[in-house]
Amino acid sequence: MLTVKELLSTKTLYFHFLLRLVLSFLLCALIILFIIPLFYFLVFGSGRESERIDGLPISVFITNWFPLIFLTLLMLVGFVKNLRTNQISKAKSYVLIGLISLIIYPFRLPILDFFINLFQ
Repeated sequence: MLTVKELLSTKTLYFHFLLRLVLSFLLCALIILFIIPLFYFLVFGSGRESERIDGLPISVFITNWFPLIFLTLLMLVGFVKNLRTNQISKAKSYVLIGLISLIIYPFRLPILDFFINLFQ
């Protein structure tokens, strides 16, 4: 059984960590900017009914929290997969990425606005 002390004492593979960090942030941005709006447009279309559905609490919850839930589940799957194969250093990368995404996610809108304004 892996303890927290063993997890903290292992070295982090920095290339693996940086690659997974960049890919996870790009995936989260892709979900926020493209996949959720495209899904809502394809399912509900445009018009008065789609505006009503967009204001429902479940729709607001999905729009705001689905990317974080999806990303956290992916990090959990990566952690468990690497833990079973006894690759603790890669598992540590997934834990760190999960913690970083949990900390940064509440600031997603200012970060996205910054990058959108940067490339305009």
